[in-house]
Amino acid sequence: MHADLQKAIMVGAVERVRPKMMTEVAIVAGLCTDPLKHRVRA
Repeated sequence: MHADLQKAIMVGAVERVRPKMMTEVAIVAGLCTDPLKHRVRA
């Protein structure tokens, strides 16, 4: 029973962390392209 609870906690944690990480990666990728755009124009 203890193992089932621990597994449920891990599954729930992964389901919460993955969307947050995807959002953060998308934001950082967008911010990283901004300096590149300015360099190309100059």
